Amino acid sequence: FLWKVRKKKILGIRFFRRKFRVDFKKLNIHYTPAPNKITLGIQRFAPDRFFKLDMANIVDVRKGFSTDTFNEVQKNIKANSRYAKKLLPDNCFSIIFDHRKHVKGNYTLDLVCKDHETRESWFFVI
Repeated sequence: FLWKVRKKKILGIRFFRRKFRVDFKKLNIHYTPAPNKITLGIQRFAPDRFFKLDMANIVDVRKGFSTDTFNEVQKNIKANSRYAKKLLPDNCFSIIFDHRKHVKGNYTLDLVCKDHETRESWFFVI
């Protein structure tokens, strides 16, 4: 599992635990959505259409706190927060997508791994 970090306008910084995997045959990054009725229904009826990101749209992969979202997190994280121990630059990376492809409204995918080795594995695979 990886933690997806998303910056919401009203709610601020949010963390979502998701399972990600790479499909090397179709060159997609698949992820498991939130376990609610709507997304589980979509996943059941159309598993190959949703909840994937095309790796052809990736422009850059960055290590550490190198996006606006991670900079905002770093600025606002509390030392005693439950995320503070795992939220280290050595455990984080960001995938930057081509903004012209309109990747579901998000052009960056900011992820936090459980450790440095996991981050390095994902970084080199992508």
